[in-house]
Amino acid sequence: MKINIPSLKKIHSGKVRDSFKLDDDRRLIVVSDRISAFDHILNAKIPIKGSILNSLSNFWFKKTSHIINNHLIEQIAGNASIVQEAKPIKLEIILRKYITGSLWRNYLKGARKFSTYTLSNNLKENSAFNEVIITPTTKDISDQEISYHQIIENKILLKEQLDYIYDVSLSLFNFASSYLEKRGLILVDTKFEFAFLQDKIILIDEIFTPDSSRFWYKSQYDNNPLTIESPDKEFVRKYLLNEMNSSENKNIPMHTPRPMPLVLPENIISDTSKRYLDLYKNITENNLQLSSPSNPLSMTFSVSLSQALVEKNIIKDGLIVIVMGSKNDLSHALKIKEICKMYAVDVILRVISAHKNGEEIINLANEINNSITPVVVVAIAGRSNGLGGALAYNLSVPVINIPPFKDNLDMFLNINSSLIMPQNATVATTIDIEGGTRLALKSLQIERLRNLFNDEILKLKEKMNDDDQAVQLL
Repeated sequence: MKINIPSLKKIHSGKVRDSFKLDDDRRLIVVSDRISAFDHILNAKIPIKGSILNSLSNFWFKKTSHIINNHLIEQIAGNASIVQEAKPIKLEIILRKYITGSLWRNYLKGARKFSTYTLSNNLKENSAFNEVIITPTTKDISDQEISYHQIIENKILLKEQLDYIYDVSLSLFNFASSYLEKRGLILVDTKFEFAFLQDKIILIDEIFTPDSSRFWYKSQYDNNPLTIESPDKEFVRKYLLNEMNSSENKNIPMHTPRPMPLVLPENIISDTSKRYLDLYKNITENNLQLSSPSNPLSMTFSVSLSQALVEKNIIKDGLIVIVMGSKNDLSHALKIKEICKMYAVDVILRVISAHKNGEEIINLANEINNSITPVVVVAIAGRSNGLGGALAYNLSVPVINIPPFKDNLDMFLNINSSLIMPQNATVATTIDIEGGTRLALKSLQIERLRNLFNDEILKLKEKMNDDDQAVQLL
């Protein structure tokens, strides 16, 4: 599931993280519960995974800031952080201390040359190298191996910049390895991403998480290096590889690509979540602070994140999306926007014609149907109003027609196109701008607004009572 915050401009939606623009210097990063493997996003969510990755990365960012500066400004929710805006370097710097995972699988196929390293012929699975090796890849839709010399030849980085990144990466790896060893953990391999902040290189993305690194429990490794239960994403990778090589696929001809399952069973999902959480506790020696102890999972994405963004005054607690049939309706829309501003609600203006570019309604639905904040859509269309009905059929949020009319004759001739909506279309119609806008605001069902409207009701009743008393004295 993608993270939808319609009030903010989405910069990027990756395999796990979604980024939103706050201003020229900051962005919001939200870490989802999505999980990817072998360049595929799986059709599964790992409960509280986003909060674990975000919190663990920030734990390490603070621990390693003496080695290199990073992009973290502030963690504002379990799965969300505000970071500095920087220019990413399109590389993943991968460090490996043991031959395992994809490296071992390629080694079994006969590969011996990895980046600038040539491996010997007598290595055993999960055995340690004499030194940490660095095998960078490009950062793209599908990551490709690239060597130290190719990075310089392709002018991705200058030699002194790449040397600095290599030195820092080794320092980070050695620091984490020493820290983890005291907690009975082995850092097997990991990856780093870097960026330019002005002319300085900083650390970004995530570090030493179960998504970006492999960890082994030292006691298990010492007992038998070949039967280790990984507390990281390798557990999911092994499940997928086993499924691809299962008996059900035995009839597939040799050299034919075997399909990878994209759906994880419940036992794999729950076990992965437990492994991630246990690893977090082991590394940080703390329990993960979830948003709601009584119901943590339901709070992770919507309520917790929304509340945090509202508290930081990054977004408002409700959103009115005003959709105009044409730009000619702008003055009408601006009157509605002004009323919304009085109640401190965010407003987005759009121009979408049901007849001319109706395909944009689908895009709008994708953006707001799963918004983390309450949304109500106001449709502004006069003659031949197909807009309200088209919106209502595609949106899971309330839709209210507030059509514009030049005069009473215009209203008399065209009101029926807004009153008579398609069958079962969940859309209301009102011709009063102020009443319709307040209906939209009330439909948000926000406690703050309900309190405001209750106050307005009391004031109206007080005024009516005062007027009643006044006329009785005449």
